[in-house]
This record gives sequence, structure tokens and C-alpha cells, in this order.
Amino acid sequence: MQDRATAVLIGGLLIMAGCGGGDSPTTQRAADSTLAASHTAPPSTAPPTTEAATTTVAPTTTEAATTTVAPTTTLVTATVEGLFIALPGPLDLPPGWVSAGGMPSIAFAPAEGDGVGQCGGPNGDMRAANNGVLMYAAAPGVTAPDGAIFNVWIYAFSSDEAAKATIDATYAQTGCGAREYELHEGSDVGQYDGFGGTAGAKAVWTVRDQLAVGNPGVAEAPGAIFTNDGVEYITRSGGIDYGSRDTALAIWEQHGRFVLVSSLYGSCCAYGYSNTDAVVETTPTLEALNGVMASIRPIVLGRLGDLGLLAA
Repeated sequence: MQDRATAVLIGGLLIMAGCGGGDSPTTQRAADSTLAASHTAPPSTAPPTTEAATTTVAPTTTEAATTTVAPTTTLVTATVEGLFIALPGPLDLPPGWVSAGGMPSIAFAPAEGDGVGQCGGPNGDMRAANNGVLMYAAAPGVTAPDGAIFNVWIYAFSSDEAAKATIDATYAQTGCGAREYELHEGSDVGQYDGFGGTAGAKAVWTVRDQLAVGNPGVAEAPGAIFTNDGVEYITRSGGIDYGSRDTALAIWEQHGRFVLVSSLYGSCCAYGYSNTDAVVETTPTLEALNGVMASIRPIVLGRLGDLGLLAA
């Protein structure tokens, strides 16, 4: 029996070029946003004063109209290069968090269905595409001190409203709670690669999925949401029972025209495999995800601001 290969596939949280490959982002469109305001003070005229038998007209004083124009901030058009610069690099990580290295990814793979998107619906890339995403970029994967896998990526939109609509769509798709379905063994979209290679190629996995949503408490993004997706995989192959449990946590947060997504993935409780004793088991927590993002978020937002992509 070939050892199990852990698949870090986070349902519904795949990266725009991310989720395992796919077409490049659509043609970039300019999305400059201009903020301006003006106020003009009206002229003031003193009323005339009239005395008995003598009419004296007081001099008329006209104040010069004062026009105050608020400073105008024009945000530049987002580019893939700008997203690359904004994403965290190895030196931006907290101590003990280790980057896989390499360049950020722009692989965008919109898809939907069981084993792909939350509650069997569209994955993150498709939800972003449905709201007119312009581009996407994901940092290389990172290994946490306890062995969990950390990922962070950015979706760029043409407007704040489109970015918010993607957050709203993600929240709206989390209402299924607990559900059960089946996936065939394999590495294609909509399959579960529980064994790797050709071992157990005919296996059918029973998948028990439990999804919860809440507020992660991100001060910089009050409308952010937090998803907790716990998935149990069970099958019987060659007279042996196999199983494991994956946990994928994610924070979706809007910053102007951008949606910043971070996730922490871990696996535990494997049985039936020949190498279970050697597998590092991890169960990620919101505390750990919030902790690493508290360190990384200011770096990403600061770079977006320095590039003129995000208003101060």
C-alpha cells in the first residue's frame, strides 16, 4: 500500500490562480477612483439701518466667497506586480513560520461542487469571478511551527462594492451546516486524493462536512468573516478501514477594492494507513491564524498604500 499523500485542498478557499491551476485572470481594466468634495461659503450682507427724518445707509460689506476643496486622492490601477510586492515574503513571517519559497502564484481556478466549494457551491475563485475580479495572487505556502499549512492571497476588484459583494457571497454560502456526500478517489476536481498514485483507485470516500462561520475580530476590517470547515473522510479498501479529519480555517476581509484571504490547514486522527505513526497531526485554531495575521496584515496593507492602491 502506497503511503497517503496529504492534499491541502481547502474547499471554497482556493486561490485565483489558485486552487490548483487554471486560466489566467481576465484582461485587467482600469479602476481609478477619485474622491473629491467642495464647500462654498455664501456672501454675507449687513442689513441697512434707518433713522427718523434721516436715512442713512450703512456701507455694505461683502465677504469674499471662500471655497475649500478637500484633497483629492486618486488610486492607481492594480497590477499583478503590485500584488506580488504586497504579499508577504519569507522575511516577513514570524519566527518559526517557514515559507516554501518561490514566486507567488496567479493560477486562477473557478469551480463548484462537492469537495470543491463550501456547501457544494462555488469555490472562492468562482465567487470572486462572479463579482468581476480583475486579478489574483497568492503567496507561497508556509509551514507553521506546529506543522499546519498557512496560505494568504489577494483578490483585486474594480470597486469597493465588488469586493464587499464577494465577502457577502462567501457568508451567504455557509448556511448548510453539517452534510454528508461521497467522493471518488482521485486527483481531479471533485475527487479526494486520499491514497495518492494508483493505490485504492476504485475507493469511494464518505465525506462528513461541518461548516461554521463567525466574526474573527479584525479591527482593521469590521466586516470580516471567519469560516471553520471540518471534514472527515472515511472509506474501506482491500478489507481495511481508512479515515482522517481535516480542518481548514479562513479569514475573509475587505480593504477597499481588495479582499485579503488567509487560511490555516491541518489534518489529524488518521487510521488504517501504514505510516500513521510518522504523520504530524495538527488542528489549527483561530487564535493561531489571528496571531500570524496580526503580524502580516500591517505589512500587506502598508505596501498596498505605498503603491497607491489603497487609501490611507
